[in-house]
Amino acid sequence: VAKKVRTVDFRNAKRHGIAAINLDKGDRLVSAMLTDGAKDVVVMARSGKALRFSEAAVRATGRSSRGVRGIRLLSGDSVCGAAPADPLYQMFVISRLGYGKRVEFSSLAPHGRGTAGQYCYKDTEKTGPVVDMMATQKENLVFCITEKGKSLKLPQKGIPILGRSASGVRVV
Repeated sequence: VAKKVRTVDFRNAKRHGIAAINLDKGDRLVSAMLTDGAKDVVVMARSGKALRFSEAAVRATGRSSRGVRGIRLLSGDSVCGAAPADPLYQMFVISRLGYGKRVEFSSLAPHGRGTAGQYCYKDTEKTGPVVDMMATQKENLVFCITEKGKSLKLPQKGIPILGRSASGVRVV
């Protein structure tokens, strides 16, 4: 589900917070971002499918509404991340078994909201499903925390920019 809310709708926030979205049972918030309203957004599923669509395809609604369909998911799939498609950044994708890569946002063709998107990462026995994606720059560092609590600081310049069909390299 994708939702757009104007920032002025949060001007009367109290110390204990105010509702920002009405979630269905079993759903959870994966990502929230501040944008200028004119960008494309990329939503990524654990299966490796990514959908790039225009923010303009999602109209602004009130805080207590549910939102609209962002990406059409396969049975048993879930969303793992979302980021604005800024040409100054790349998409960093990391899998459950520690493989990762950077992908240029321009390699994802824009599609209509509510479609299944296109494969951006291949879920195999070697790589596992995608666990997270984010927008990064070459100069950024990424902090990864494993299931066992081990934390790692990774320089982005050591992670290659690859195509959508590549598996990536061992990162963690």
